[in-house]
Amino acid sequence: MIAQGDLVFLHVEEKLGAAETAARGELFRLAGDKIAEHWCAQVLDKKPRNNPHGTFDGPDVDPGKDYAAKYLQRFDELDRRGFGRFEFDAFNESRTSRYIQHSPTGRDTVQGLVDVLVKVKALGIRMTMDVKRNLAEGDFIVTHRLYRTHPPFPEFKMINVFDLFRITEDGRADEHWDIMEEVASEQDIAKTF
Repeated sequence: MIAQGDLVFLHVEEKLGAAETAARGELFRLAGDKIAEHWCAQVLDKKPRNNPHGTFDGPDVDPGKDYAAKYLQRFDELDRRGFGRFEFDAFNESRTSRYIQHSPTGRDTVQGLVDVLVKVKALGIRMTMDVKRNLAEGDFIVTHRLYRTHPPFPEFKMINVFDLFRITEDGRADEHWDIMEEVASEQDIAKTF
């Protein structure tokens, strides 16, 4: 759970049966003691994985640290450069060398991330990243984003994403979790965000 101001984010593990689990991102805006708005994304926890980590393992938020709030703006700017302009050196500034992926499809290290984006760029595909809202608590950042590829890249055309990052004292992401759900159409964007 990550909370900032009137926003509360939950990273939820939903067991659908003996062998199937879904990851859900649930973001709520509170007004007083009631829920005023809600955004979500969900995805089945895929197997086999591209890394040895679990979707739901790793440390909890350390509320005694202030790394996330301190570095949120810088981190956001570096990701806009990396994803939006394919300036891959931005990821070396924003992530640690070991960069652990908890996403089933991601590979560990910055190179694991860059390899996917190099493939996208080589195909002449452009990518946009529209940040809808960010939260920072302790040593965690959660960001609600819309990623689009033009023309559409088969693995991600238009996706509603909650990205969670554990931030180190020097402002770099050391671990990453995500919940990525495809948005079916342009008409669904207004409903999703």
